[in-house]
This record gives sequence, structure tokens and C-alpha cells, in this order.
Amino acid sequence: AAGQVTSVMPIPRHMRYVQGDLDPEEQQRVIREATERLKSDEDEEMCLGAESLYHMTSFTSGVSIDDHNAMTDYDKAVFLGKESTGTEEGEKEQSGPVHVDGRRYLMGDGFMLMEDSEEGGAKAEKHARRVAVMHSRSCIDNRVIIGKVEGIFEDLVNVMKRGSAQARFEACRAASQIAFRNNDNKIALANVPDVLEAIRDVLQKAYEEKDQKCITQACRVLGGIVSGNRKLHEPIAKDEKLISMLRAFLEQGDEEASGQAGKVLNCVSAHIPL
Repeated sequence: AAGQVTSVMPIPRHMRYVQGDLDPEEQQRVIREATERLKSDEDEEMCLGAESLYHMTSFTSGVSIDDHNAMTDYDKAVFLGKESTGTEEGEKEQSGPVHVDGRRYLMGDGFMLMEDSEEGGAKAEKHARRVAVMHSRSCIDNRVIIGKVEGIFEDLVNVMKRGSAQARFEACRAASQIAFRNNDNKIALANVPDVLEAIRDVLQKAYEEKDQKCITQACRVLGGIVSGNRKLHEPIAKDEKLISMLRAFLEQGDEEASGQAGKVLNCVSAHIPL
């Protein structure tokens, strides 16, 4: 409408961090803020701290394409794409395949569906919203920087021990992402005292609550641990309760939980008693 003022949604600092839009001093402040939140006695603070660390080290982040004002110029160039001309000559001039919405995206398949409803099938699709997928340009470097923060993995493991179901999920997600494809971080995580006990407890609670998402993330952490420290293969393999849960996830879990459980079992299979 004429004269209507459209508000611009600010981009959270942890998202700006991922995009490389913060100076080094501000980056360090963002890290310190997130890690201090992990030490809080407030569950919400623990969740926010772990979630920020996950976003800083994640390959992808969601950017709503329904609100163009919330997007940076870079995001707009990548995700809004150009209308397909429908002609062979025109298609050669534009990069990326034609998506189902008739547009081309500079990074190919430029969005995914995020379901806001717990209902399945057609009902879920009706409530789904489109979210653009942004590949982080600095997440690999961020893992190196964050992995060197003193006590970062101990703090994440402590959140797994004392946090709510959501806090445990966020801590597992952050820990596995910080350690992803970073051998030094995998070793540091694997060497945290009582890390196996903490992961076992997270898996047990998620198993009892039938929380497939938390099971998936906890198995990812366990996978990072076994690939970071071979000395832990045998203790894990001889933990009958843990192996029993992993086998149950493999057979009865959803696709993601089953896949992550299978990776852990495959790593330690040589040590599992017959």
C-alpha cells in the first residue's frame, strides 16, 4: 500500500559471522558470548549458545525467500534467480537447472521445504514454507577457530549431561559439527572425560522419548568420537547397552538415525563380542 513502511529484518550476528561479514574482534566476541552461554544455569541460554556455535560451523543455513528484505544482496543474487526463458539459447546463458518453480538458481537447486507442521503427507506439504539454502563461505575456518577455544568441548558435554531435551539436541548438533572433518577437534572431543557416558545417557533418554532427531545428532557425535580416537572402539563395542541401542536405531530408527547408527556400528564392529 502507498506510504507503507516495510521493516528490514536484521540478520543475527551468528549468521553474519558465517557469511564473513564481521571483523576479527567482533568474531571473537560472538564466540565468547556463545561459549559463556554454555556455562549458564538457564536452559534457554545453553540452547542459544549451542545453536549459535552450530550455525557458525554449519555448511548450510536457511534464509527465508518469502521476505526479500531479510536477505543480503549476495543472498538475493544467489536465491532469487532469473526467470527461465524457456528457449535452448536462453538457457545456455543462465547457470543452473530450471527448478520446479520455473526459475534458475546460481547454485542449482536453490531452496528446500521446511515443514512447520508435524503432520505427514499432503497435510504437511500444505503447511511447508520455502527456505533458501546458503552454503557457508567460512565454516571450515570457523571450526578451527572455535575448536581452539579453551574448554569448548567440555562445556558442550556438560550441556549434554545437565540440559533439557532441546539443550541436549543443540549441544550434540554443535559438537558434531565443530568436529566434522576436523581431526584435531575430533580428538579433543574424544578426550573429554566422561564423554561416552554423556552420549550414552543422551541416547538412552532420546530412545525413551522416541526423539529421532536427537538420536541422529547423538549418533553423529559418537561417530566423530570413534573416528577421532581408535582407543575408544573397544570400550564402545563392549558396552552391551549402547550396542543394543545402536542396533535398535539401525533397525527401527528413521532414515537419518538408522544411517548414523550404522556408521558407528561399522566403525567398532571388529571389537563387538560374538
